[in-house]
Amino acid sequence: YLVNTDLHILATLFNNCHFLKALELAEWGDQEYNPHPSGCNSLNPPSTLQTLALFDSDYDASIDHLVQQCQSLQCIQFIDCRFPHWEMPQILQQIECLSYYNCRDIYFSVYFNRLLLSLDYLRELVLHEYDELSEDILSVVSQKIGTTLRRVELADCGDVSTRGLATLIISATKLEYLSIDSCKFDLTLFSYIALMGFRNQYMTHFRLDEVAPLSSAGIISIAEIFPALLLLEITIQHISPSELAGNIATLARLHTLKIKTAATGTISETPVTSARLHIFVQNITSLMFVKWDTITVERAQ
Repeated sequence: YLVNTDLHILATLFNNCHFLKALELAEWGDQEYNPHPSGCNSLNPPSTLQTLALFDSDYDASIDHLVQQCQSLQCIQFIDCRFPHWEMPQILQQIECLSYYNCRDIYFSVYFNRLLLSLDYLRELVLHEYDELSEDILSVVSQKIGTTLRRVELADCGDVSTRGLATLIISATKLEYLSIDSCKFDLTLFSYIALMGFRNQYMTHFRLDEVAPLSSAGIISIAEIFPALLLLEITIQHISPSELAGNIATLARLHTLKIKTAATGTISETPVTSARLHIFVQNITSLMFVKWDTITVERAQ
């Protein structure tokens, strides 16, 4: 982990750490690109380097060169980064994991759109605090890397294109993990996808957190689309444990269930108690762990 370093220190690190697997750079400024041996071209990252993380840094010419030199690089994380030079490094075709956290530089959208076109093998995509995920962006993701994606995390992305998200879910036929947190989209997309007859037998973990509450119809649709779920985390409203049990009855492998209930402003509903949840768990044979708001129940071994 290096803070506010320079090319000389980075070159020294590479020359002495021949088995380096992960590198974290913070506060990397715009380094002057120098094609001579004393500059960027003198960087020879070890062949073992697999992960690069940039914190509060500029994706400048020197980082671009570094990324292109890392033939073994598999994962890149950008956190609070800026993109003053958004030329597309071809080596990113090999990247398997790509994460962006709060990258709101004015050039980021241009960089990200061009980058998507270069990717061939991406398995994991994480986007946190992306201002708006348009249909165009999600369509490019679907068309270019949909078949290779195994894990997708979207959080605090504001308005997400409902049509684009539906296209992504349908295109990512081997997606195993989908987490959507604090994003706005039309939840009826799950009913639409279910009516199309689409099924993903690979999906094992599905999370919807800090989004609008799901209806019973939405939950039933999710269970139809992802019949092999092991973990389900959702927000509901006006749905009792007994009704929910019917909604997820087809999830024969479900191991973990996490429920948040949206506030209704009334107290007319029968409160969910630990005793009711124990009965709920006993009636779903595969279920081992349930968290319903603040109440946690585990199946006795």
